[in-house]
Amino acid sequence: MPLLGQLVAQVSPHIHENTPLLHDALPPNFAVVTFAAGETVNGIDFDNIPTGRIEGRSWNDLNADHLRTTNEPWLNGWTVHLEDSDGNIVASTLTADVDRDNDGQIDPETESGWYSFDAIGLGSYRVNQVTQPQWKMADVGGEFAQQAYALDQLLDFRRPTTSFFDWGGLQENWFWSLHESWHYITPDGSLYQWDGSSAESLTGSLVAQFDSQYWERPGLIYDAADPDPFRFTILGQSERNVNFGNTFGLDGFGEGNVTVTIQGTTVTVSGDERANSLAVYGDSHGRVIVQGAGGTTVNGSSDPLYVLPSYMGLPGDLMVSLRDGLDQIVLFDVVLQASLHVELGSGDDTFTLANVSVAGDLSVTSPRGDAQVRIQDSTIARNLTVYTSGDGDNLTSVQDVSVGRNLSVTHSRGADTVFLQGGRLPTQQTSPPAVGQTQLL
Repeated sequence: MPLLGQLVAQVSPHIHENTPLLHDALPPNFAVVTFAAGETVNGIDFDNIPTGRIEGRSWNDLNADHLRTTNEPWLNGWTVHLEDSDGNIVASTLTADVDRDNDGQIDPETESGWYSFDAIGLGSYRVNQVTQPQWKMADVGGEFAQQAYALDQLLDFRRPTTSFFDWGGLQENWFWSLHESWHYITPDGSLYQWDGSSAESLTGSLVAQFDSQYWERPGLIYDAADPDPFRFTILGQSERNVNFGNTFGLDGFGEGNVTVTIQGTTVTVSGDERANSLAVYGDSHGRVIVQGAGGTTVNGSSDPLYVLPSYMGLPGDLMVSLRDGLDQIVLFDVVLQASLHVELGSGDDTFTLANVSVAGDLSVTSPRGDAQVRIQDSTIARNLTVYTSGDGDNLTSVQDVSVGRNLSVTHSRGADTVFLQGGRLPTQQTSPPAVGQTQLL
C-alpha cells in the first residue's frame, strides 16, 4: 500500500538528516541551560552565519549597447527573481523608486529603478529579470563576449596609462597584459600580441579575431564583462550595480535627424529622409521625453529632449510624420491628454505603442512600404484608426487595447495581416465596413 499523508510544511533537506532539529526544536537564538546552585556552565556558544545582499537597477537601453548613459531612463515596475543553484525562485521583487538619501524626494537619475535582495544565505545564486512583452535585454558584448572574457581572465589585460593609438600607422588601439606584454587591435577587430617590432614595420602574432566594435571600444577586452554577469556565490558580501539593460522595439540602428517643434501645447515630430529610430516615453515622474536611438539625433543632439517639462504627460496633440528610410518609432509609458496622429514614411517602417493613455483619437497612416503597426496595453478614449495602403506585407496588431468609440483598420493593397486580441470596445450599432476594410466596433 502506498504511503499517504497530509503535507504540513516544507522544510530544508538537512532537517531530514538531523531530525532532532524538528522533534526537539528550540526557539531560535536561545540556549536552554540546566545547572545547580553554585555551578558554572561553560561553552554556551552561538554560531553566526553571515548573510549577503544583491542590489541593482533596470534601465531603458535606448541604443542597445549595454552601456548606460545619463540620457537613458531607469525603469520601475519590473520583476526580478533571485534563483538558487538549481534554478528555483527563492525571492522576487519589483524595481521601484527608493529614497536613498532620505530627503523625502525622488531623484529620477539616482533613485529610480532599484531592486534589492537582503539577508541572503551562503550559496550560489542567479539574479534573473522577467522581460516584458515587446522588450528584450541588451546583449552583453555580442557573439565574441565569451572569447573576450576568457582572454582577459587568462592574460589579465590592463588599460595603458598613456594612449599609443596609431603608433604603428595601422590605426591600432593598444593595451597591455601582465603576462605577455603589449597587445594591439586593428580596425577590423584583429587582436595581436606585439613582437617588439618597430613602428615603421609593426608586426605581431594574431591572438584572436573580433569585430570592429572591439577596436572602437577596446574596453570590451581589457575590462571584459562576464557573459553571465548575474550569477554570484554569496559568502556574506554585498553585490552592487547588478543592472539590467532593456531595449523596447528598437534594434539600436538609426541615423539622420528628427525635428521637434512646439506650438502652444501641440508637439510635432518630423523625420528626415534617412532611417530614423526614435523613442517617445515618460520618465518616472510622467514627463515626456523624445530620444533618438542608434545614430539618430533630435534637433541635432544625441541628448534626450524633455517636451514641455512642466507638464506631466502632454496636454495637447502629438503629431508624428516620418519620411523615407527604414524608420522605427516606439511610444511607451506616456499620458497624452489630447490626440496622437502618426504618419509613417515610404520605407519599411515600424510603429509600436505600449502602455499609453490617449484622451482623444489615435490615427496611424502608412501610405507606402511594408508597415508594422503594433498597439498594446493602452487606452484610447475616442477613435483608433489604422490605414495602410502600401503594396507590401503590412501587419496591424492590436492587443489588450481599450477603445472608447470606434476601432477601424483599413488596407487597400498588398498581403496584409490584422491581428486583434483582448481589449475592450463599446457595444453599439454601426454601418457595414467598406470594401477592403476590417472594422471592429
